[in-house]
Amino acid sequence: MITGCGSQTSSLKGDRREPPATNAQAMLRYATTQAAAGRADFAGSSNAGVRFRVLERSGAFMNAGSPHAFALFAPSELMVTVSSASSARVTGRFTGPWRFATTFARQQWQAAGSPRLPSARMTTHSVTRPADTYSFLPVGTKMTFEEAQQLPTTTTEIRQAVEAHLSRSGNYLPPELLLRAYGYLLGVAPLRAATRAAIFSSIASLPTVKARGVGHDLLGRSGYLISADDPYERIELLLDPSHAEVLAVQQRVLTPQAIYPGLASGSLVTSTTFVRR
Repeated sequence: MITGCGSQTSSLKGDRREPPATNAQAMLRYATTQAAAGRADFAGSSNAGVRFRVLERSGAFMNAGSPHAFALFAPSELMVTVSSASSARVTGRFTGPWRFATTFARQQWQAAGSPRLPSARMTTHSVTRPADTYSFLPVGTKMTFEEAQQLPTTTTEIRQAVEAHLSRSGNYLPPELLLRAYGYLLGVAPLRAATRAAIFSSIASLPTVKARGVGHDLLGRSGYLISADDPYERIELLLDPSHAEVLAVQQRVLTPQAIYPGLASGSLVTSTTFVRR
């Protein structure tokens, strides 16, 4: 399971000035304006810490590389409380059983001799992390509560600051990796309004960013999909531009790969929904 971001109940009704779902740049400019105006006052966040819930559709890939590889998915949730000292209480559980990704996946499992599937016990497990150990980024080096609050407020500087956590200086950073990190920060991190605006502006500057129409998160909330691709995968943010928030981050496979057995182009690999408490 992966920790992530936050949001409140949203729909596409919002402000009538909201740009069309086919125009990524206009949508992101609109979200930038809304964020700069401070229209992102989520519940569950203060100088003392943040609280959020994360819903996930997580994947498991069995026998990868073998003739009988197959994919499974299971739903899960995390309840996360992070203090200003970056200590955290994380409580998680599966909310349903593992299911085969496709009919083909079930056939592959049977061809492999019907091996025992991973456990998805619906019991709650809690972990306490000590001060200065919780990170608001899903990958890369740690970004603490204090570091997130102090992130810069210009388009160029915010990209440099986040890239510094994601790669060694001078290395090429794929746009989809940066988009994913931005999504998590916009969802859960204790950001200043000007920092949120800078992130939306930076997303608009990514070379492969496109609008993908309307989508839904794991709670059924509607939003606009913004994506960045490489030849192998797509990262999508489900965006509510009128509230300058990210509802979910999703990953899709674009090219069939051995590490994602049986998943066709366009298939969802993971979906992470963020809810502020």
